[in-house]
Amino acid sequence: LHQSLGAGAVEMIVVDDGSTDGTGEELDRLARRHPQLLRVLHQDNSGGPSGPRNTALGLARGRYVFFLDADDYLGVRALERLTAAAEEWDSDVVLGRMKDVGRRVPRSMFRTNQPDADLFASRVYWSLSAQKLFRRELVERLGLRFDTALRVGEDQPFTATAYLRARRISVVADYDCYYLVRRPDGRHLTLVNRTRPTLDALERVCSLLRAELPRGAGRDLLLSRHFEVELAGAFRFLAAEREALVREREFARMRRLVTGHRDDGFW
Repeated sequence: LHQSLGAGAVEMIVVDDGSTDGTGEELDRLARRHPQLLRVLHQDNSGGPSGPRNTALGLARGRYVFFLDADDYLGVRALERLTAAAEEWDSDVVLGRMKDVGRRVPRSMFRTNQPDADLFASRVYWSLSAQKLFRRELVERLGLRFDTALRVGEDQPFTATAYLRARRISVVADYDCYYLVRRPDGRHLTLVNRTRPTLDALERVCSLLRAELPRGAGRDLLLSRHFEVELAGAFRFLAAEREALVREREFARMRRLVTGHRDDGFW
């Protein structure tokens, strides 16, 4: 409602994924007040963000799509700045600077505006969350959807594929576009899951990179990002696992993953 882009320029599709806290009723009230802006769908809880995002993607009609998680919010000029950048620079993906509200946000890719960010020379690949502006034509041409089998990290294969196939990736670094909010109870899905779902996502995105890119320095660079970040995170989750059989099983998965990449050059 407060976006500076103006009335009629934004279509907001909200998928109520089986909420139990009165969110559904509040959304319906807002939709009655703002029928030209807000469309609400209700569905049974799916256990993760992939299903609701896919539902919304199937209904979206705009030139661009942007994913906003329920806990977070946008800067007032966010959509205006992001779409203006996409139009001016003919971008397929635009990253907007993120602002922390109690949660850690990526920073290295937001040091300066980048009309044409090179995937291998810039730091954009270190930001793989879905909270970006995507040209919908790219999404539909590639048939991009979120993997509902992934409990966490579902945005990584989606965003990585968009990066790899985009004609141009751009960065808006001079405005706080996305505010990443920490829940009062701290129970974000990405913070409470364990080793197995983290490894599920890691295996999926590593397979994607090996399929999309030839062996060499570029592929090594992107793979190294996942081994430095997600594999390290998986080890931290592993240390917290209480069941010995679970630890042994997931450590065996880690060993197979590392062994499978022993001939890559990023070690």
